[in-house]
Amino acid sequence: MNDRSCLCCQKSVSKIKARGLCASCYTNERYKGNLENYPLAKNCYRSKNEAVFINNFFGKNNKWLFEPASFIINNSERYVPDFYDIGRNVWIEVCASRTRLLFARRKYKLFLELYPNLKFEVRDPDGNLINWNIRIG
Repeated sequence: MNDRSCLCCQKSVSKIKARGLCASCYTNERYKGNLENYPLAKNCYRSKNEAVFINNFFGKNNKWLFEPASFIINNSERYVPDFYDIGRNVWIEVCASRTRLLFARRKYKLFLELYPNLKFEVRDPDGNLINWNIRIG
């Protein structure tokens, strides 16, 4: 098996998702709730900022999950928070730029309106808490 082969179906593919799975297997395993059977590789994140965040915020704490669930927030629109901190029971979004934060605020507000019992934080890659609910301008 080469580094471009899916861990589940063993097919050689051009793009591998976060857990070493092809897009089809990743979707199927996520739907079945079996992603924990496929450990995350250290360099398999959507952005460098997420890898930096893991080192800065979680350190040696292994009680967190990367994109463990998706939520419906606007009819068919899905929102997938970057991390779930198991120890604190908090969903975390990593936001590296003010521009991204400005465009994502609507999504964050919808998420909290529809799921008010969930704890949610927005943090920068260094792990600092961002007050995303203030006016940016």
